[in-house]
Amino acid sequence: QEPTQHQFMGYIENTQVNITGRLPGKISSIYVDEGDTVKQGDKIARLDTRELDANMDAMNSQLKNIILNKSRIEHLFQAGALPQQKVDEIETSYEVLRSNILALKTKIEDMLITSPIDGIVNAKVLENGQILSPGMAVVIVTDPDGTWARFSIPERFIDQINIGQQFEIKSNPSGPDYAAKVVQILPFAEF
Repeated sequence: QEPTQHQFMGYIENTQVNITGRLPGKISSIYVDEGDTVKQGDKIARLDTRELDANMDAMNSQLKNIILNKSRIEHLFQAGALPQQKVDEIETSYEVLRSNILALKTKIEDMLITSPIDGIVNAKVLENGQILSPGMAVVIVTDPDGTWARFSIPERFIDQINIGQQFEIKSNPSGPDYAAKVVQILPFAEF
């Protein structure tokens, strides 16, 4: 005798991740479109870095000048023509500028927004030329491996369902079939 089959209504959910930027800025390039598949680390968008690039050029010029002066001051100190204080001052200026350059380099790197997960671009929230605020999504990526279905099963059938059991589900009456496995049974009663 064939086992009796029952149908239960439920809903399918996906893990969705808002791809955001840490820094505010104007979007200069978006590298993906809705429906694109992305891998972790793929470029999503770039913010305008022209001002930061100009600041970096200026700082690098200052660094070259400080390195030149540092060498001169160290030679004059070794010859006894300058006190230790002058060597300490140029050394401090050099270290501060190097720290500022590293901080600016990190900021420029943060202007490139990448995907933290493998997934599919579900929605493109912003376009080129628009302003991104910190925490605002540029795109929304769906994790296809983070898909699950949730069903409410009448109590009289609950003893027929076990963790690890496999079922076939449909996304809608004419939709494709999916293989599904029971991963959790929540003991919540509903009226």
